[in-house]
Amino acid sequence: MNVPELPLKSQPTPHAAPMLKLDWIPPGPRFIAKILVHCAVPSILTYISLSLFIRTLGIPLGHGIVVFLSGVSRPVHFFAHSLYWRPYADGRKAKELGAVSPPVIPGFALKVGAKVVASLRESYPGDIFLLWMKKYGYIYRIPTPHNTTVRLSSLLELQLRV
Repeated sequence: MNVPELPLKSQPTPHAAPMLKLDWIPPGPRFIAKILVHCAVPSILTYISLSLFIRTLGIPLGHGIVVFLSGVSRPVHFFAHSLYWRPYADGRKAKELGAVSPPVIPGFALKVGAKVVASLRESYPGDIFLLWMKKYGYIYRIPTPHNTTVRLSSLLELQLRV
């Protein structure tokens, strides 16, 4: 009997850059290294850019100010990514896939979180989710500080609370 040969699951494409194998590093330090790289890149790039800019133009700016601005660049990058880039990228990806993005609960992530905590204190914890389900539909997005959580409400939840 002739069995057809199956292609390998992950074959590298000829134009893909070689990936660095980190399998020899335990998972905990590997995760921490990824987080540190993600957090440090904006600050390092800001420091290098400001240093070159100052040297090129000959601006008398102290080293402490450059270090301070480099440290502040990470929170600025975080808010710019959360408030401006991520909604744009999500909408572009949905359009590319021919999908419709679910509605987002309006308000900053901390304000939405405060509403959930207030719902926990005042009444049944699911009341705020039921209110959002009635207002936005069964699928909606809840903004969180670093990513967006998509919540799928069920008909059972509606039947139990109404």
